[in-house]
Formats: sequence, structure tokens, C-alpha cells
Amino acid sequence: MRKKWICLMLCLSVIVSGYSVTFAADTTEGTVQTPESVISTGTEEPSADAPAEAEPADSARDGEASQEMLFFTDVQNPAAYYYEPVYWAVQKGITEGTSPTEFSPEASCTRAQIITFFWRAAGSPEPRSEENPFQDVNPGAYYRDAVLWAVEQGLTQGLTEDSFAPDQVCTRSQCVTFLWRYQGSLNDGFHVNFQDVPENAYYVVPVSWAVRNGITNGFPQSGFAPEQDCNRAQAMTFFYRSMMEAVENTELPEQDRAAGSFRTPETDGKTGELRLKADSVSVPGLFDVKDVQAVLWTSEDQSDLRWFSMQSAGDGADGIYATTQNVETFHRFFGTYHASLYLVRGTGEQLQRIHLDDCTFEVAPQNYMYSEPLGMGRIRVSLQGVAPEITALQIVAWDRSNGSGAFHVYDAVASEEKVWSVEIDLLETMNRGTCGLTAVVPETGEELNIITENVNVKKVIDVSQYQGDINWSVAKESGMFEAVIIRCGLRNYRGKCVRDTKFTYNAQSCEALGIPMGFYWFTSALSVQEAYAEADYCAALLQPYHLEYPIFIDTEWGSRSGLNGMSGNKRSECVLAFLERMEAYGYQTGIYASSDWMWGYMDYEPVASERLWVASWNGRPYYPDQYMAWQYTAKARIPGITQNTTDVSYWFE
Repeated sequence: MRKKWICLMLCLSVIVSGYSVTFAADTTEGTVQTPESVISTGTEEPSADAPAEAEPADSARDGEASQEMLFFTDVQNPAAYYYEPVYWAVQKGITEGTSPTEFSPEASCTRAQIITFFWRAAGSPEPRSEENPFQDVNPGAYYRDAVLWAVEQGLTQGLTEDSFAPDQVCTRSQCVTFLWRYQGSLNDGFHVNFQDVPENAYYVVPVSWAVRNGITNGFPQSGFAPEQDCNRAQAMTFFYRSMMEAVENTELPEQDRAAGSFRTPETDGKTGELRLKADSVSVPGLFDVKDVQAVLWTSEDQSDLRWFSMQSAGDGADGIYATTQNVETFHRFFGTYHASLYLVRGTGEQLQRIHLDDCTFEVAPQNYMYSEPLGMGRIRVSLQGVAPEITALQIVAWDRSNGSGAFHVYDAVASEEKVWSVEIDLLETMNRGTCGLTAVVPETGEELNIITENVNVKKVIDVSQYQGDINWSVAKESGMFEAVIIRCGLRNYRGKCVRDTKFTYNAQSCEALGIPMGFYWFTSALSVQEAYAEADYCAALLQPYHLEYPIFIDTEWGSRSGLNGMSGNKRSECVLAFLERMEAYGYQTGIYASSDWMWGYMDYEPVASERLWVASWNGRPYYPDQYMAWQYTAKARIPGITQNTTDVSYWFE
């Protein structure tokens, strides 16, 4: 049992060094992931694309390692977060590769593969019982023994009483939950403060445990991403990091102790940077330094604790390591920060994370400037740490992507906490690309700070048979749009469902040219039953194509008898029935309508929470809820589209 524990701890502990890991498991079991930019990155599993009933290309039977060490063409950079975990896992017989020369670190892991990894890490034990509760786990499947063993160990109960879903991709929350259960379902009351990890989620304790123990860090800007697929590099990194044994340096025999300590941290109140350095980091000759890590937190309960790998900052022999982080990772907190220094070392099969030093330091803002997205192309720009004698402040915005365009000046307002801020509509400043933002004192012209804001707004066109024969190569080369929404069909004035006469041509042309696509359906349904029938017809049309954008239902005036006289309640009922049926087919859905139509001819409340694509050609539409796209013109001239003008939308998601 001790050997099994050390082995598994080795696999998973490397994750604390800053690896990004993603696992997918039972929908009731959760997934975990670490930011590749902070720790290291990696994923691993027996051939992630192996068929459910096939022997995985990287399968090492019964947990035995291959006699000849493999070297993968796609795992060659020692600085990659998953480099050590992958080769460690290969040596331990947990995995090999997807081919003799490739590991496929970015390939997603299935539930069967993840469970097989755990089983191999435990020594590939025979299940105590031959009883198989799952109808989708066949007797000859490579993962059959692994799944039965996992059920006996309490790692999983399947998705249902008789279904394990072996081919379903494992999520990060599921993978971390599997790992947490494997390690004994530990709970010390620590709760991580990721915004995308709800307090009532089944994976909140596993994710918190994984962060506390340096197995994952989440992603600095997006949280933990619990529903994201777990890839092979991440899976191996999770395993590797969980294998590390935590040790206090002072508890080791003197001849085995590591060395190293923090320098006084440096901070920059204008950029929010936190610069940590460690001096004289070393280990006795019997050991190898696998990683040097810093842990930072600000809250008393350590709920914002994060791990960071430190990089060598000297000539390699002087033991100097450094990392630069930012207050953004800690919700732009200014005040007291706490840090701990750790060294990860290994010898043979053992990995140890050794606590070396602690420090506390203060961070104060000084004209610190930042922006926050408000959605729909709007941002809030704020400054902290502005001198108290300043009584007026302006934010100047300009299009930085092409170096031209008018300057837009906005008056900022100071709060009681002396934070200056202003809301800016980036669509007033530019179409897309990057926007420059400068804070200026109007009385003196002094520039306090300058930052760049990436405008996450796309231009998307929509087309139908009324645009005729489009030269899609010419249209794409124009650079005037990033994606297209294609009309796939409609119910005509006779009440018959038909395809748009240019649907197949448009869809096949865009797919061949790699133009991202979505689709829309023009509805004339007069009843829920007709809405279902439209959805069935639409789904059959879309089946051959890959959608990167939703399928929208277009509701507006039409020529079918009875359509224009429908009540708002009935119209919304039919629209929602269409969306419900399309979602049952596995599609993302949304509603297209004009501002006036949405408010005046529909029951708005039932559809307000859907994805809304709003047409408003005379200025921004007003909605109490956010919309995902705004069709701002129907009169664009796009090269390659010569028959009629074209609708163009700003896309905010």
C-alpha cells in the first residue's frame, strides 16, 4: 500500500509545479485543471483516441513498464509542464503513447482511459468480483478489469446504475474527483474561491484539495474550467503531482536537507507585478531538482492560494530562481501578501516537496490601471492609487490596431474608496483588434498610465439565397468578417419546410475554406407541433456539418396565413419548442429577431435567458439582459457578394 501511495503521489505531485491538467469522468464526479502558464502543462492516458473495444496504442499491460524507454517527437521540450510527468508515467507503465513516436499531449482522455491510468498506477490489480453492473463495459474491453476495480475502490459508480460511458470524454472536474477519491477523499475544510466552482458542486471539495496540494492551479483569468476536457498531458501531470510527499526541511537528516531562501520581494504598484526570487537553492548530490515552487495567498483562510513554478534566473549553478506574477491573479488585491518557498526533488521512485522558507510583503497601488469586461463590447476602466490632490481625470481611447482613428475622451469619476472609473463602449472607438487606453490629468496633461485592451468582438455576416452565387474565396480574402451564419431553410407560405436553395453550396464552400459557420432557420410555425417538425427537418440538414456558432431561429413577419396575427405568448411558445428540440439533437441554439419584434410581438420574459441575436440598424438595441450579437447593418458591401447587400453583426461571444 505504501508503494502504491508513493507511486501515485509521484505522478500527481508534479502538478503543483504549475501544470495544466484536464480530466473527464462521471458527470457526478467532476474535473480538474491547472493553468499551463503558471505551472506546467501535460495530459496523459492510454491512447486517447483508441476505440472503446480496442487495445489502446499506449497500453502497458498489467502496469509493467516498457523495457525500452520511449522518446516522443511531441514531448521534447524539458521546460514543458508535462515533460517530466509523461516520461515518469511511461517508466511506471501507466502509459506509453498513441504511437511508437508520439504521445499526443493535447488529445482528450476518455473515462475508460482515465480509469485505466489509475488502475495501472495501482499495479493493475485483479478485481475481487467478476460482477459487471455496466451494460456498456464489454467482457473483452481493455478497460474492463480497470472499471470493475474502480467500482470496488469507490472511485466511480458510473453515470447510471447500468452505464459507465467509457467513450465519453472526461472533464477536469471528473478527473480531479477520481483522484481525490483514490487518495482517500480527504477534506480539511479548505475551500478554494474559483468563481466557476459553485459551493454546492459535487467537485468543490476535490478541487479545493487539489489546489491546496499543488496538483492544479486553475486558470488565472477563467477559474478552474470544471467542464473542460482533460487531455493526456494534464492527466499525467495530475498523477505525477499527486505522488509527491510533503516534507519539512528541518525534519530531514542534516546530510539530506535542501537549501534555499527568498530574497526580499519586489513589487510594482503601477503594473501590479509581484517579483519573487530565491537564492542558493540546492540539494545533496543523491537528488535531482525537479522544480522550485512559490505559493502565494492573501486571505486569512488561504482560499486564494496559488502555486507557481520558478525558473532558473542565473547560470544554472548559482541556484537563483525567479517568478513574476500579477495582482490580477488575486482579484487585483493590494495589501499584505504571504509566500512560501518549496523545492521538488526526486531520487529513484520517490518525489518530495520540501518546505524551505516563508515571507510576507506589502503591495500598494500607484496609478494602477485596469479594465473589466461588461459584455456586449463594453468595458469599465479603473485606476487605483491616484494622488489625492488630483481632482479630475480623463481616459483617452483610440484604435491601436492600425495606428489611426479619432481619439475618444471620457471623464472618469472617483468613488468613496478613491477608485477612478468610467464605462466605455469600445464599438465607438474601433471595430475590432486592440484599443489603447491612457489616463490623463486634464489640468496638466500628465499621463498617469497606459494599457492596451483587446477588443473581443467579431464581425459576422449572414447570408441566404438572396445573396446569390457567392465567391467565397474572394469574400474570405477581404478580411471583412470572421464567420458566417447561413440560412439553412424555412417553412414557406404554403406551410411546407424547404431548404434554402443556396444552403448546400454555401455550407460546403465555407467548410472547405475553413470559414467558421452557424446557421439560421426562418420559422412560420403556428403550433408547438409544427415547431418540432421544423427542428427535425433542420437537424437533418445540418447533420453533415460542423458548427462553431449556434443554430438560430429567425422569427419575424412572414407571408404564411395566420403567422402575423399570432399572440406574443404563442409565438414565444413555438420558438422555445424549436430550441428545445434542436438542443435535444445536441446543438447550441439562439433566437434572431429585431428589437421591436422581440419587445412588441413576443412574450419576452420566457425567452430572455436564451442566446439573443438582435437586429437594430439605427443604434444599439436596449435590453435589460445581455445579447450575444447585434446585427447593426443590412447594407454592407462585401467583395465576392455581388447580388444584394449583406447583413453584418457584431458578435460578443
